[in-house]
Amino acid sequence: MIACLEKEEFQFQVFVQLAIMTGARRGELTGLKFGDFDFNNNRVTIERSAYKLVGQPTQTKAPKDDEIRTIAIKASYAKFHLVLDRTFPPVPPLWD
Repeated sequence: MIACLEKEEFQFQVFVQLAIMTGARRGELTGLKFGDFDFNNNRVTIERSAYKLVGQPTQTKAPKDDEIRTIAIKASYAKFHLVLDRTFPPVPPLWD
């Protein structure tokens, strides 16, 4: 599965690897904002979940069971935010 990711666009690599690293649900991942990442301490805080109803704009709500949590992420991977600068470095594998 990870090998297949190498052929995908960077944002999809980030999405799938964050799902694997954090165990976050799809709505929690799509609800993440740039400010949820602490790049100095290599952590991400999950405090919302995004959802979409037919014919309505995307909305957010508290995560399941109102469980706001902070999760450590791999130090080298925390630099994925470079995508915002249109820089697309290779995503390091999770098993290093």
